[in-house]
Amino acid sequence: MQAVFQDMIRELKAFFTPEKIYFNVDGPFIKFRMVVTEEKLVPMTVILDKFFKAPFKPAGERPARELAELEIIQALQGVRKEQTLYLNANDPEYAYFAAIWPWQSDPTQASLFSGLFFAGDDNASKKELMTKTKQELENIING
Repeated sequence: MQAVFQDMIRELKAFFTPEKIYFNVDGPFIKFRMVVTEEKLVPMTVILDKFFKAPFKPAGERPARELAELEIIQALQGVRKEQTLYLNANDPEYAYFAAIWPWQSDPTQASLFSGLFFAGDDNASKKELMTKTKQELENIING
């Protein structure tokens, strides 16, 4: 797993303490979800900008048509105009991402989804890699 993603998880863990981060396997993802209140949103985006450099799809911009064709975007069930997506797909085995989904029912809150997306067909080696990676992430969070 890329050290950059591990470092980002460590910083998010420190930022969100005492809240606990739990990783789960959900289809092609190892991910977590947290609710972010308005006062934590800007400092959190500073952390994300540090690791991703800039959003892949910033909030307020219409998603490009080509974006819908990406496997990770399809697995996330699309990206809307008001949502922000950070993405790093430089590793051949997975892409890591962070997505900020503002709540339509309460604009003072948003959900942060972050994790790893494992592309390709399900097979034993992919499942083994996902299990190993999930354990590594849990060790970072609990260590």
